[in-house]
Amino acid sequence: ITKREHVSPEVYGAVKDKVTADLQATSRARLESDRSIQDRLVDEMENMPLDKHDTDTLRDYLLLRGELIEHRANPTAYEPPRGAIGIEAAVEATTGPKTTLEALRSGATAVLEAAHRFSMGFAETFGKKDYLAGADWFPVLADRLHLSAVIAKCAAFSAQMEGVIKLMLHEADLKTHVKPAPQDALMQDIRKADQEAKRHETALGLHPVARPVAAEKSAPLPKLSMGWLMTQKDWTEADRKTCKRLFDERMTPAEIAALKKGDVVAVKFLQTLTPDPKLRGELAIQYLKADPSPANIEIILRLALGQAAISARERDDGLGHD
Repeated sequence: ITKREHVSPEVYGAVKDKVTADLQATSRARLESDRSIQDRLVDEMENMPLDKHDTDTLRDYLLLRGELIEHRANPTAYEPPRGAIGIEAAVEATTGPKTTLEALRSGATAVLEAAHRFSMGFAETFGKKDYLAGADWFPVLADRLHLSAVIAKCAAFSAQMEGVIKLMLHEADLKTHVKPAPQDALMQDIRKADQEAKRHETALGLHPVARPVAAEKSAPLPKLSMGWLMTQKDWTEADRKTCKRLFDERMTPAEIAALKKGDVVAVKFLQTLTPDPKLRGELAIQYLKADPSPANIEIILRLALGQAAISARERDDGLGHD
């Protein structure tokens, strides 16, 4: 308000008081507005000719709307409504397993049943991507996405509570030497509900979508020719890999096996490529260096010694010195 101008303490205090008064007035106006909305809703409901079906529908709608608002406020921290009892009470419960299970998941069950009455039940909407169910009551798409995530999380919680009860029965069966019931199907239900909740939250943009990484394209191979091979004076790692790819496409499996043993003579491809035995040995060395495995080191050394012997013979002065 002061536009960052230096003002006297008296002026600053007056401005501060005005701002505080304006904020308080805005808060009071908002509170009065909320109260007026509540009062108007109560008045309208009192004057509406509602039957039991209408009140049940309104109750279900308000329940779903409340869970939707809670999930929208903090999706990652959302938890389905708890039941009449908690896990600790379920462990100490003296009632039958069915009654205990109903009490454990009664909160989530109420949400699932309400959603079913709006044709938005978990089984009815599973895997569907149009999100059209419940559009009459929840016209905003984002609200239906949040509500679908709520329903999926309630379904997962309901299955988890059933798993808790079955685990307790399993432990009791172990004590009485009774074969426990399998829980594979139940675990599949939990995973299915969790995946469905994540799908809805991904549609809301709460989870990054994993994009497939495009495979790295191999560099195009040059045309195999003596001219290209003769230009490879200083072999780089890329040159060696290119050479290996060129040779692998043209050598037979038997020739590749012979080359990996250091038997250059058995590789007809190299003999056809060049009549120069020194060049054939150099190409074999560079081919093996493209795959620097420990098994190739000894072969490379042997070929290098052969290259050195050829060079020594080439430098022979004609007097039999070798």
